Amino acid sequence: MFNQYKKTIFIILLIAAWIAVFVFIDAQSLVESIGTENGYLIASLIALIGGSSSFTSTSYIASIAYFSTTELNPFLLALFAGSALTIGDSIFYFLTRKGRDSFPESWDSSIKKVTKWLHEKPLIVVQILSFIYTGLTPFPGDLLMVLLSLSQYSFKKVYLAIWLGNISLVLIIYYLTKNGYQA
Repeated sequence: MFNQYKKTIFIILLIAAWIAVFVFIDAQSLVESIGTENGYLIASLIALIGGSSSFTSTSYIASIAYFSTTELNPFLLALFAGSALTIGDSIFYFLTRKGRDSFPESWDSSIKKVTKWLHEKPLIVVQILSFIYTGLTPFPGDLLMVLLSLSQYSFKKVYLAIWLGNISLVLIIYYLTKNGYQA
């Protein structure tokens, strides 16, 4: 039985280790020690780990806010960090998919209602809602991923909307912070 869950346990432990690193090290000191020329890589790592959990999402928001004070190109930053956020979201989607059977039976009726609602809607509606959720709200993407995964909604169908939403969110955070510093 343990062999069956080895990969899942490994991924969870890896995520937990990265979360622990970013709880104790803030983005500013990390960038200062590595240098701003590696800012895109740092932003991607922070977004990948920080954005993959509701408990650590403030770390990537704070890092994007910090990067808005540097000379990094906002569009490249959004591309790198938004892509990393999407990868983190996909990890949650696939972890939930693997662990779907372990959810309590009492959730079945709610999951069936959400599943029915999602599958009855036209694809474009689900894509637009996914974009709005990931790109225009501060809510963590893992909640959407769990919902989509439990509903067995195809990740391929919403991937582009989620990716564009994550890129948009990074740009919004960047420009709101940048304008806030100039006020």
